[in-house]
Amino acid sequence: MRMLIPSVIWTITVFTCVVAKANNDENASNMMEANETQEKMEISRKIPHLQMKLETAVATERINNNAFVREKKKFDLQDWLSQKQKQEIRSMELEGISDSEIVNRILEFFSKLPSREKEKWNEIYKKQCIDWIKTVASDNEITELEILRVKKDVKEYKAKLNKYKSRLPENERDQINLWQICDDVYHEQVGRSEYGIDDLMEKHLQWLTSEQKKEIRQIKASGGSLSAIKQKLLSYIEIMETDKQLDIIKKIRHSCYSWLDSVTSVEERIELENLYHANYSAGSLKVHQYIKRLSPEKQKIINKDMEFCEQIWHNEDNYGRDDEHHHQQHRRARSLPSQTYAEVNRRSKRESQPNLESRFESSLSWLTEEQKKKLQKMKAENKTKAEIQNEVKKYFLGLTCDGRKKAAMELSKGCIDVFKTILTKEEMDLLKSMTDSGAKLTDLLRKLKEMLKTVTDTEKKKRIDEYFPMCQKIYEEMYGPPCPKTAEF
Repeated sequence: MRMLIPSVIWTITVFTCVVAKANNDENASNMMEANETQEKMEISRKIPHLQMKLETAVATERINNNAFVREKKKFDLQDWLSQKQKQEIRSMELEGISDSEIVNRILEFFSKLPSREKEKWNEIYKKQCIDWIKTVASDNEITELEILRVKKDVKEYKAKLNKYKSRLPENERDQINLWQICDDVYHEQVGRSEYGIDDLMEKHLQWLTSEQKKEIRQIKASGGSLSAIKQKLLSYIEIMETDKQLDIIKKIRHSCYSWLDSVTSVEERIELENLYHANYSAGSLKVHQYIKRLSPEKQKIINKDMEFCEQIWHNEDNYGRDDEHHHQQHRRARSLPSQTYAEVNRRSKRESQPNLESRFESSLSWLTEEQKKKLQKMKAENKTKAEIQNEVKKYFLGLTCDGRKKAAMELSKGCIDVFKTILTKEEMDLLKSMTDSGAKLTDLLRKLKEMLKTVTDTEKKKRIDEYFPMCQKIYEEMYGPPCPKTAEF
């Protein structure tokens, strides 16, 4: 409709010009010589006015075209959206919601499409998502990409794709990166409609009775969606006692998300949980970012079950959104009482919260009781992380040489946890191998710095800036010269 308006303006304006010109020519030939000068003056007066209308129409056309191009890059992949969903997206635009949040919302709608519909659009997206390649890659390069795609060499394909993407202007790269769906559908990470129900039950639903498993298989065999399976599972859970409900939900959660322990820090996992509560879309996107920290083989395994896991656990029915109209939209769906999920979250946070007491037992056991009380007081006063770290550093430097060696050994565990969230498993394995083989500290630090320099993720860079200087000092203390022996009498 937006494109139609300037087109109509253009048509009317051009038609007006043609008619005006034809009339003027006819009148000029029939008019008396005495009125010729007056007619020319009239035409002369009209021409600038008509020209201005034409220029305005052209400018309007150009502006609207540019606006359409900008919108097309972001929000043109929406033909499958319902009218209600489209209205919500338009409302988000009018409210000035960020592009990334709008995209997350669209992807959220997409994830809930019926399997066949999703498959259909995945094929369309596969073509649309790589149209830009034709503008920056040669025919040979495009052929090479297609060969890699057929071979399913995702790693090499992705490397080539990023190389060609770097040839685009920055604003166009940003638009492509905005659409995470392009990366997902092309690398088989979204829209997995073919799920093995027996595998899912073996991994995540061992608590089902034989009769219940049979019912779930029947739903799957009749073409039922994951949403239908979810409703059936919830019907089983909601008749249980509360403690049993909590136990089942906790087991599902662990089987679906225990992999996070290997690639995220405790702080990141708590941040993720809070993010899900504040913004379901952002939480879901963050999980998919963490998946990419896994090895390619592990990614395939996790992605295979992710649609199921998000439907069952990390789902809006359980977490919701901030806006009230969205809550109303989902009230009709069966969901366990919100207090049940809240209790699971509360227990989980209590178990995983990186409080000072747990840190005292793991990496800060070398502190005196007085020092521990001081840190607890700082925590209660909401002192910043940097302030608490500086206080710990002060205590550390006040230790004897032997004391610092022992404390450094404990603190290094925290450094390993941090680097696990930044580096790949292969990189961490290489560092461990170097350490086990007795590599020198200078070689270890050099290799670590080389790895960290290749990091491009903004959040990871922040963690590097925050933790690396401190961890370097810890490693220097651990692997530095031995402490001088005390004189024996």
